[in-house]
Amino acid sequence: MPGFLPDGFMPDGHLPTGHIPEADGEVAERVEIDVAGYLIPIKDPDSSLLLTFDWSRVLSAGVTLASVTCAVPAQLTKSNEATDTVDATFDVDIDGGAHAGLYVISLVATLSNGQTVSRDWPIRAFNS
Repeated sequence: MPGFLPDGFMPDGHLPTGHIPEADGEVAERVEIDVAGYLIPIKDPDSSLLLTFDWSRVLSAGVTLASVTCAVPAQLTKSNEATDTVDATFDVDIDGGAHAGLYVISLVATLSNGQTVSRDWPIRAFNS
C-alpha cells in the first residue's frame, strides 16, 4: 500500500475514486472505504459514523475474508462491528473524537487461508 497522504489526495493530486465531497454542509453518516485505496474519513465528533471497509481488492483468487478485528484509540468508541464474509466487507460505527483530532483505526483481517492482513486507517474529527 502506498504511503499515507495527509490530505487524502491521490499521488496525482486528484480526489480518490468514490470520494463524495460534502453537499450543502451536510456531514456523511456512512463512508465506504476500499482498503487498497486512499481516503481519510471526516466525522463530526458529536455524531456516529458508519465505516464500511471493503477488503475484496486485497484478496487472492479463491481466498475469502474470515474475520476482522478493530482497535480504536481511547478518544473514540466503536460499536456494531460486523464482518460480511460473502461481500468481503467489515462495518463498524465510530463515535467520539475532538474537533480537529486525527486518529488511527487499526484493522486486522484474517483470511480463509490463515493469512492476516493489517491496515491502519486515519480518521479526522471535525465540527462542521
